[in-house]
Amino acid sequence: FATYNHLMAFWELIEPATHRMIRVTNSKVFKEPGNTRALPAIDEFFLFLMHLALGLKQKDLVHRFQVHQTTVSRIITTWANFLYFVLG
Repeated sequence: FATYNHLMAFWELIEPATHRMIRVTNSKVFKEPGNTRALPAIDEFFLFLMHLALGLKQKDLVHRFQVHQTTVSRIITTWANFLYFVLG
């Protein structure tokens, strides 16, 4: 995105659909109902954008966002799938 305003305009378009996002998880892990995100949705989106735009490796993102590498991998996959279906 060229500016912060462009980023936020795009976020405002996709944010209402994030509640329907199908999250990539390990099917053997049972999670409590409710918010199971390690990061807020906007931070997950920013992590995904950093991975795409800057080519940052997952290990680098692990240290920057202070989450587990599996979490980073799942966030990237989840957002790629979500944006594919939303932007189609």
